Amino acid sequence: MAEPLDQPTFRLIKSQRGGDKLLENGFLFGVQRRVGDVTHWLCEQRGVCKARVHTKGMVIVKRTNEHSHGPDEQTADCCEAKAGMKRRARESQDSTHHIVGESLQTASEGTAAKLPKLDSLKRTIQRQRASVLAAPAQPTTLAELALPADSQGRTVLALRLWCRRCTQIPHLRDTTQPRDAAAKQDLAS
Repeated sequence: MAEPLDQPTFRLIKSQRGGDKLLENGFLFGVQRRVGDVTHWLCEQRGVCKARVHTKGMVIVKRTNEHSHGPDEQTADCCEAKAGMKRRARESQDSTHHIVGESLQTASEGTAAKLPKLDSLKRTIQRQRASVLAAPAQPTTLAELALPADSQGRTVLALRLWCRRCTQIPHLRDTTQPRDAAAKQDLAS
C-alpha cells in the first residue's frame, strides 16, 4: 500500500444503526468493505459522488476520485448530535426531555433545522433505553437454556420441572422421541 497521505483531520462517528462513518472536512463516508486491516470508505452521496478513501487504522492511505459536491457540515453535525443523544440515553439516567433539550441548545441553527422532529428524537431515545433494559430472550430449546453459574447444583429439580412443562409446549418439545415415549420416561423418573 502507498505511503500515508497528508492528513486533514477526520474522525469516526456512529451511524443511525450503530456502524461507523468517517467524517472528513464536512464530507461523510460509509464503510464499503474491510480487507484485513484496511477499510474502504465510500462517499455517502453514492449516486452523485464517486469519492473513496482507504484507511489503515486511523491513517488515510489512499484517495480515489474527487467529490462532485460541496461539503455539508450540518448533515455531519446532525449525525453527531443524534449519536450523542443515543449514547447519553444508554449511559445516563437524565430524562428524555432533558437530553433532547440540551442537545438542541448546543446545536447550531442549521444543525437543529436538519434534526428530526422533537417527537421522533424522543422516541429514538426511548428505544435506546428500552434496548439496554430489555430482558434476555426466552429460550426456545433446551440447548439455549443458560443457568447462572452459582445455581448449577441447586436447580436440577427446577430444571426437571421446567423440562416437563416444555414437553407440553409444541415448539419446545424434544422431537427426537415420540410424545408417548417422552411421557413414559418422565413418569419413570
